[in-house]
Amino acid sequence: MLKNLLCKNISDSYPKITISLAYYNDGANLLPQLSAFKSYPPTIKIQIIDDGSSQDPIDNHLEYIPHHIDIFKIEPDIPWNIPGVRNLSATVATTPWVLILDMDQIISCEEMEKILRLPLDKYFHFYSFNRKLNNITKFTAGTMLVSKELWWKAGGYDEDFVGNYGYNDPFFRFRLLQAVGIEKKLKNIWVVQENADCQLSRSGKEVNQLLFQNKVNDYKHSPEEILRFRWKRFRRE
Repeated sequence: MLKNLLCKNISDSYPKITISLAYYNDGANLLPQLSAFKSYPPTIKIQIIDDGSSQDPIDNHLEYIPHHIDIFKIEPDIPWNIPGVRNLSATVATTPWVLILDMDQIISCEEMEKILRLPLDKYFHFYSFNRKLNNITKFTAGTMLVSKELWWKAGGYDEDFVGNYGYNDPFFRFRLLQAVGIEKKLKNIWVVQENADCQLSRSGKEVNQLLFQNKVNDYKHSPEEILRFRWKRFRRE
């Protein structure tokens, strides 16, 4: 109890971080995330983006989600639309920083305290965190903290990777580095790795691997279409 109180005692003049949780047909793993969110201080904005769930949409869980959490839904069910979800995260966030969070990773109150105390550099740095994965220490891939300024300077996620699994996070990192971003891997900040893997087929991974190689080899930083889908914000009664 004391730890949660300490976490909620962190204050700031404005909420500088939005946590954006990607959701897809996974109500069972939503509850642990909501439990962690309850311990966070009110200086943090939180949003949940449903990536077109049809079997277990976020609609089924509205009664459990606190009203201060913003909820958005992508209306078509597009396979592996991770880049689209990420770009929507940065589009609707009202804070300078976005912490994109995968459903299978939970940030405790104590670790969130460390994040809130970071001397953030919005022009150059983006941040990833430590985790244990199958008894191996490994830094987070999709879960990272990025300023919106650097995000859009880099061009955001490339939505050409939608439809097949993989390589969207590595290419976003590549773009951030091309935009003179520097990744800071925070060894002392840990996320808890959970078993919440998406059940979609990963059979098309080699398609994205080839796409990644071609885009890196012939990289051109140019504006492109983002949010290639319908989406809406939930209004509660």
